[in-house]
Amino acid sequence: AEQTRAMQFISRRAQNKNVRKKLQKRSKFRDSQDQGVCLSMHQPWASLLVLGIKKVEGRSWNSGYRGRLWIASARREPTPFEIEEVEQQYCEVYGLPRDQIPFPKEYATTALLGCVDMVDCLSNQEYQQQFIETGLSTEQNASAHCFLCENPRKLVLPGQISGDHKLWKMPRERIKPMQAGLAPCDLSWLPDND
Repeated sequence: AEQTRAMQFISRRAQNKNVRKKLQKRSKFRDSQDQGVCLSMHQPWASLLVLGIKKVEGRSWNSGYRGRLWIASARREPTPFEIEEVEQQYCEVYGLPRDQIPFPKEYATTALLGCVDMVDCLSNQEYQQQFIETGLSTEQNASAHCFLCENPRKLVLPGQISGDHKLWKMPRERIKPMQAGLAPCDLSWLPDND
C-alpha cells in the first residue's frame, strides 16, 4: 500500500510536470521571463479573461508591456444582474447558448486567478480595423486601448492578493509557487477551434 501511494504521488508529479511543459510550449513567454506583472480587474470580466472566454481587455491607457500578465480580481462583488448581462454578451459574441460556454459557477474576488499572454496593445481604431471590420473577432470593446490576450491559464487554487491600479508586480517570492499552480484552460468549446 505504501509503495502504491508513492507511485501515485510520482505519477501525479509527472503529470504536473507534463502539464507545465505543455503550458511552456504553447506560451510565447517562458517562466524564467515572468516578472509577476499583474492587472487588477472587476468580476465577472477577470474570470472570463483567465478562462479564455474574453480575449480583449480594454483600458483608457496604452502599454508597451508584452509578456505574461497575471490577472487579479478586485474586491467588489459582481451583482447577479452584471453576471447575467456579461455572460449573455459573450453568448452573442460566440453565437452559442449559455450551456455551451464554460462560465464559472462562482466569481472569486480579491484573488489572483491565473494569467494570459499579453501579445499586443492596439488603439481602439486599430483593433476595430484589424479585428472587427475583418471579421476576425466579434468581441466589441469601447476603451481607448485594447490589450490582446492569448494562452489563458487558470490557477487550480486562486491565491488571495490585494491588487493595485494599472500594471503592478506581485511579490517576487510568490511567482514560482503561482507558476506551479497553473493549469491550461480547455478551449475546445470555441467555435473557431475546428
